[in-house]
Amino acid sequence: IREGEINFVHLHLHSCYSLRDSIIKPNELAVRLQEIGQSTVAITDHGGALGAVLLYKELKAAGIKMIYGVEAYTCDDAKIKDKNNKYYHLVLLAKNETGRINLNRLITISERPENKYYKPRIDLDILREHKDGLIVLSACLAGEVSKRLMADDYDGANATNVERCYFN
Repeated sequence: IREGEINFVHLHLHSCYSLRDSIIKPNELAVRLQEIGQSTVAITDHGGALGAVLLYKELKAAGIKMIYGVEAYTCDDAKIKDKNNKYYHLVLLAKNETGRINLNRLITISERPENKYYKPRIDLDILREHKDGLIVLSACLAGEVSKRLMADDYDGANATNVERCYFN
């Protein structure tokens, strides 16, 4: 850590490309992160990475490292188009070039007509196929782990599909 930097990396941050979640523009974000001394940030906009190139350029020019990510929408079966097919949020971060490529593949797959139902979605089978180079975080209160914990389903939270996907 360089002098004046804080020992903190925000791993789940939305930009103005996540409508209804943030209004901060890339140049404003770069300025604010410099003000608070943050040297690295993960950009995890909802369902895609529309602003990734512009965000990367602004942050790099400000001397801030950007971790490429997305807050994906996951469900049990992306092919099922039914309002009862619950979906959850899941943060995916690229830890290397393989992860960046796989993240781009997942974003593309989620936008295909057979998977999109109101939102761009992937299921855990799709995620398993493209998980190399990715770091998975449980996301926000709309994540499966959080929803189960809020419902006092501690065993369910412990045995989520995410855990089965990555650790078994």
